Amino acid sequence: MTTRWLGALVLSLGAPLLVSAAESLAEIERVVHAAAAERERLVSERQSRAAEASRLADEIARLKRRESRPRADPELERRLQSFDRVASTLDGLDRRIRAQDRAVTHARARFEARADSELAALARERSAGGTAAAVAGRIEAVEAARQRVRAIPGTERGIRPPLDIALAPEDGPPEVQSKRALLESEHGRIAAAVGALDRETVVVETRLALKRQLAREIEAASREAGSAMPLVQREADEMLLAVKDLERQREALARGRNQLSRELAVIETRMEALTRRARELAPKAGTGDPE
Repeated sequence: MTTRWLGALVLSLGAPLLVSAAESLAEIERVVHAAAAERERLVSERQSRAAEASRLADEIARLKRRESRPRADPELERRLQSFDRVASTLDGLDRRIRAQDRAVTHARARFEARADSELAALARERSAGGTAAAVAGRIEAVEAARQRVRAIPGTERGIRPPLDIALAPEDGPPEVQSKRALLESEHGRIAAAVGALDRETVVVETRLALKRQLAREIEAASREAGSAMPLVQREADEMLLAVKDLERQREALARGRNQLSRELAVIETRMEALTRRARELAPKAGTGDPE
């Protein structure tokens, strides 16, 4: 390490850091892992509940098609009550996941601040004449911890974009076959994601319909109660906020589906191009120079 590099490192990392001096890097790393693991558990639980809600939503839609009066059918009423319970659980899980997202982000920030602080301290130690080998080993340990934390999945829930695979002019039979297989895999993955979004949209639409009905009922009760029932008005306001949140979710799902549909169209076009090239190359691949 040069003195100039050490000086720059001290200047860049020496700003005040809002981390407790009592917290070690290893302790904060454990906090990050624990927060991320809890988030994954909540997401897994939500996926299970969402699948249950999707099944109930399909049954409700089927029963509504059969019965002109939505709440006259006892079987439909039972399904609606079950969906209400699952939707309430989903609401709670959504809130807990958002809170856990914040916890993961906060723990990551604390870790990065502590790592920067330790690197700055090591740079100062080396500048003061510390043993190069000892300092280098501790720097490597900090960087290794940083890599472990950065390898933890983030809070993003979006699907990975498809691989950018396309036919090249110089592609021969092996390259065409390999690219075609990769695109087929990507097509299956994106198509599955579209199906998942469609199922989630059905759930959100059903939740939205029920929330809107409850909002109307609470709003009517609020008007009848007047100013004597502020709690009713507060509940009405909270229900309207829940409706707006579900509407935003529905819009986000629609945007996500549109994006995935465009990506599927690109993949299909490229698969067709590879199929045409494979047909063109098939006769040539089977010919050879006469002896």
